[in-house]
Amino acid sequence: MKWMNWLREEQPFDDASFKSIAEDKNELDMKQVFDIQKTWVACLEDLVHHQIDRTLDFSRKTATPPFLLRRWVYGSARQRYGELFEYQALSGAYEKFHACSDAVLHYNQYGLKEHALQILEDELPVHSENVQASVVRLYAETTKKK
Repeated sequence: MKWMNWLREEQPFDDASFKSIAEDKNELDMKQVFDIQKTWVACLEDLVHHQIDRTLDFSRKTATPPFLLRRWVYGSARQRYGELFEYQALSGAYEKFHACSDAVLHYNQYGLKEHALQILEDELPVHSENVQASVVRLYAETTKKK
């Protein structure tokens, strides 16, 4: 079974949810951002722990959690909030989270499971929490100005 098929079957998003988020070019709410990030972390954990699919052949790349999250951070969030300090903090936190995710994928793909596990368990949670805290601060700041 391909990784994306597993993702659609096992994770809290159904095809309609992925499609609506992927097609929404305007904005994601805070819950959607958290759900996407949570889904991506869960996918990384299951990939490393259970070796669901080492190739990560994304047949529907535009509907995958890392693509959706990245598109939001560097798309509509940048357009709407790019001048805010809170957005800059989010962007920096996201870059560290993304680099950490890439390292997990890289080590796992090349059979270095222990390295992947170490990053997954030690570094990824810290960067994930930093992204979540940055999202909360960004939404708090933008709500305050309305």
